[in-house]
Amino acid sequence: MLPTLIVVAVFGLYVSSVVECRNRLPQRYSDCSHSNSKDKSTDGPTTVHEWVSLAYDWPCDWVEMYYKSKGWYDPAASVLSGIDVYKEDIFVTVQRISSAVPSGLNKVVTRYGKSLLRPYPDLLFNEVGNCSKLQYPLSVTIDPNTGFMYVIDIGKIGLGPVDDGCPAKLVVLNINQGGSLVRSHNFPESVVPKKTNLVNDIVLDYASDNKVRYAYITESSHQQIVVFDFMSNLSWAFHDDTMATDEDRVVTINNAEYPVDVAVDGIAIDSRSEYVYYCSVGSKNLYQVPTLTLRNSSANFTAQRRLVGKKISNSDGIVFGQRNLYYGALGFNAVYRWDVEKDVRTSPLSNISLLTETRVAQDDVRGRWVESLKLDTRGYLWFTTTRLHEFFAGKLDTSGRNGANFRISRVYVGEKSSLWRGN
Repeated sequence: MLPTLIVVAVFGLYVSSVVECRNRLPQRYSDCSHSNSKDKSTDGPTTVHEWVSLAYDWPCDWVEMYYKSKGWYDPAASVLSGIDVYKEDIFVTVQRISSAVPSGLNKVVTRYGKSLLRPYPDLLFNEVGNCSKLQYPLSVTIDPNTGFMYVIDIGKIGLGPVDDGCPAKLVVLNINQGGSLVRSHNFPESVVPKKTNLVNDIVLDYASDNKVRYAYITESSHQQIVVFDFMSNLSWAFHDDTMATDEDRVVTINNAEYPVDVAVDGIAIDSRSEYVYYCSVGSKNLYQVPTLTLRNSSANFTAQRRLVGKKISNSDGIVFGQRNLYYGALGFNAVYRWDVEKDVRTSPLSNISLLTETRVAQDDVRGRWVESLKLDTRGYLWFTTTRLHEFFAGKLDTSGRNGANFRISRVYVGEKSSLWRGN
């Protein structure tokens, strides 16, 4: 009992000192995530933030040193992942491949002109080993109408199987109230196994109500799409062969081949909440399934899903706007748009084929591994590029000689988030 009391006492002192040193931060501190500057040109994307190695906004220098001394922080272990934006704020996730990543969910801030990741809502909410906190939040999506952030948490550290871990969960935070907890749902073991899962990406479905009714989540390890019903507080999953990888699982990027045997990952929903689209990283195929099917736990998924077509290349994240679908093209270091608005003129949405693809952005240096994409309410497409293939191949250069490894970029496309219900 005595050691436990000592730990609690030390932890209490730590919390109070964090608050104290945060209050002593200099006034020359910018909480601004991005500017209001007009870059609505067609010249290509603008890099908003970039890093050779991800840097965190520590409340005090000694906190950073303490984390390093405990093995809780190694700059080389942090890899940028998901993104979403709300008003002027940018939120990102960091791959928590090891316990040396101090915070999985972060808000991007600038301090003395330097881009930093501030743990969100705070450092303690990202505490490793505490199942009520975030363990490995891989993706987020924000409802622009309410300011609610929906976070999916793998529940364990690392991508491989573990002997133990926390349940995978869906966490809802209120950005307008400083990230206060709105709801947290632990997925049952029968739906999402806690030791082996890889919950990957998430979209929201308003259904017929004026609020979010369902969440659809890709789970790569078991090749399934998980559904959560906010009204009944129940979850279920659909498995299908279309969620696996195929002969296109090897991607050529800058003349080098990389195996990407990652199953269903990207997921998007149209603005009318009629269809969900999904794809595996290890495949070029894009599939469509009615939301009516997903909403019914006993539905025949296989009978209702259909192949829409092959994308120009493999993709990680995908996102739907008010009219069209946007996705990364990993083999081309690019972002592409499927012009749904054009193709639907020749076929109804229920039988549409992927025919018209338009390149939105391309850069062989800055565009390596487009990971996550989101649309804001002002017509910008935001995306992260992470060189994830180089990281896992042990080829990531952290010296800075070859420039930044991680970037947040945006490009004006004149299209808003599919969730947006405003004017």
